[in-house]
Amino acid sequence: MAKNNAQPTQHSGFGALCRAAIIVGCGLTLSSASFALTLQDARLSIRTKQYKTAEQQLIELAKAGDSDAQYLLGSLYNSGQGVKRNYEKSAFWLTQAANQGDAKASYTLGVYYETGKGSTKNIEQAIEWYQKALEQGESKAEQRLAALKSSNALAPKAQSVSDLINLIRANDLFTLEKSLQTETQKGL
Repeated sequence: MAKNNAQPTQHSGFGALCRAAIIVGCGLTLSSASFALTLQDARLSIRTKQYKTAEQQLIELAKAGDSDAQYLLGSLYNSGQGVKRNYEKSAFWLTQAANQGDAKASYTLGVYYETGKGSTKNIEQAIEWYQKALEQGESKAEQRLAALKSSNALAPKAQSVSDLINLIRANDLFTLEKSLQTETQKGL
């Protein structure tokens, strides 16, 4: 009598399940390893001038909240090297990185607000970003802060006597003093 080998054994379903688990497990391990290397891959893409590839890699990481990728992406849009220069996108990604403690991103945002690059020119915002950058360890911010605070950049230009009276009523003596210094310098 011949034995029928066509009948499934009790363990064949379990074996298929194990093989599927191993395949899925290997796939997860491979995708985890490639995800961990993406920032390094993006840096390599930049070094090898594969900017479109780097941009896509950085966008994926930046959207996931990687502050290094956000800073690099902002820098890439700032430089326009291999991608279309876009100061607004640069400011967006630099803001994301700065809000996570990236000192260079905070400093660059200070420059953007000081010059109006990628944003509306706003000296008060520039000072806030430079201060944040300094607190985060960016020493260059100290020079910019000192320069802005010593300049008349913060002083609104008084247009009339009523402007000066309003400053006195608001007890804004710093602004009043800066405004008067500006007007005195013009007269000299």
